[in-house]
Amino acid sequence: YLLRDQGGVRLDARLLRSDVAELDSICRALSFGEIDLDRWRDHLEAIDGSYSGDLLPSESVNDDIAAARRRLRINLVDSLVCASGRLLESGEPRAALWFAREAAGRDRSREDACAALMEAQLGAGQRAAAIDTYLSCRRYLAEELGIDPSPSIVALYRSAVEAEEALE
Repeated sequence: YLLRDQGGVRLDARLLRSDVAELDSICRALSFGEIDLDRWRDHLEAIDGSYSGDLLPSESVNDDIAAARRRLRINLVDSLVCASGRLLESGEPRAALWFAREAAGRDRSREDACAALMEAQLGAGQRAAAIDTYLSCRRYLAEELGIDPSPSIVALYRSAVEAEEALE
């Protein structure tokens, strides 16, 4: 398990399994890999199971671990948002919903996750849900962060409302 070289001794990564490396691999597959619904469903189940709690849990407060935890959470939400967009573009709005819901649930302060969820909902014909998502996002941003939604989120909301009016 140990490799010795001129710089000292290090672990042989080929012989070890790391949940952090596994999560990074899942994130790369969702962001850049081929779209494979069965495999991606397995990735989502792994994310929901193995990575549902705090990433890198520890008993003590450590700034390095906290920074790594933030980096992993950001990377995971970025990958979920990206996967949702890729699925929506490939004509899979229901599958896009899985990933967008997971992204929005992991970080409510991320407008891109909220937008991904609204886009997936609109793509799946769930206009009322998209409007509800917008209202929840706007409320959170106002109450928790003291900011207004971005123009792109407002534009999504308007498209959902206008689509509803066109149906009447």
